[in-house]
Amino acid sequence: MQHFDSKQTGNNYGPATTLDGVWDSNGGYFVIQDADVYMQLQYGVYALSEDWTDEVHVPVGNGSLAPGTAGVKFRSYLSGVPATVTAGISSKVEPVFSIGSGGQVGSQVGISAVINGVTGTIISGSGFLFVKNGVGDYTVTFNSPYATQPAAFFETNANVRGTWQIYAGGPAAISFSFVDLAGALTDVAFNLFVTPTS
Repeated sequence: MQHFDSKQTGNNYGPATTLDGVWDSNGGYFVIQDADVYMQLQYGVYALSEDWTDEVHVPVGNGSLAPGTAGVKFRSYLSGVPATVTAGISSKVEPVFSIGSGGQVGSQVGISAVINGVTGTIISGSGFLFVKNGVGDYTVTFNSPYATQPAAFFETNANVRGTWQIYAGGPAAISFSFVDLAGALTDVAFNLFVTPTS
């Protein structure tokens, strides 16, 4: 995991408060203390398109970085008023976690979880209730509803090919299923990533 801990922002972006080049990442986290910041996120495909988002004003608090975020950088929101920033981004093969206590940016925190869809159990992850409705059919209910329906991404943990479909959703819960290449609902173990859309 690329990370830095408790670094002070400056008036301009600098290497001490920048992570970059974690291509095809598993996501990450950030913590902002003492003052607001400006933040940019890196995205794209290595050697083809290495872009940064527009600058965004982010208040003091904690937040999650969605899978696929290649980098993040911070600078002071007000000239001469530094913030203390901590951040980390996991590579595709590393686990990731979300920081949710002590304040949340917009009270919207992403979820990263490993779920055994065969037995209907949560292997890792928190902030939600998981229910196996039937073969290949699942519902996740969020402990704290989002402002709008969040984006959800799935990644199978076994050598099973097929299609994921969200068939019901909203700010408080999503229901989804997995259909194999033969068109049958099938139980699978999977990774779940949920990110707020507002």
